[in-house]
Amino acid sequence: CETTEQDSYISNALSEVTIVPKAGIAWLQGLEVTFGTRYLIMLATAQWFVKGFMWAFVHTSVEWVYRDMGVPGPQMQIYRAVAWLPWSMKPVFGVLSDMVPIMGYRKTPYILAVSVAASAALAHLWSTETSIWATTMCLFVTQMQIAVCDLLTEATYAERMRQQPDQGPNLVLFVWAGINFGSLMATSTVGSILSY
Repeated sequence: CETTEQDSYISNALSEVTIVPKAGIAWLQGLEVTFGTRYLIMLATAQWFVKGFMWAFVHTSVEWVYRDMGVPGPQMQIYRAVAWLPWSMKPVFGVLSDMVPIMGYRKTPYILAVSVAASAALAHLWSTETSIWATTMCLFVTQMQIAVCDLLTEATYAERMRQQPDQGPNLVLFVWAGINFGSLMATSTVGSILSY
């Protein structure tokens, strides 16, 4: 009789465990029906990878980079403040993208341009020895990419939430769950990557 109770308990526990993935899949399918696969992939790339993983990776590693260059703490804060200026410039980026469309598009060309520039800046940082100011400017460009992608994709999901207000909370959950997961992955891997 005891084994039957344990078997029943285990069976019930396993059925509860399978409900969570099924509910998660149904939730994602609901988002896909409402917003489309391409849009969710774009949000996942821009928000999960760029704002979640990349921002956390750069934010966590910048002090180590400056420390390896022999920059004292007070100066490090000045260079870091310069590198993070694009976050204060988000209103300028928003107005620029709204007032100066490129080939009829207000967001995509700007996202692509800053992404190419940030890729070049990161490649430069990883491939050559640079001065402190060159490093700061590369970090500035990287932060500009993160800030612009964040701003312009937030604008798109704000528009989508106005169109589908019943799915708005689910879209916000989709975005922020991914951002937090990306940040967690960056924070847990930054040490091993920097030591490589």
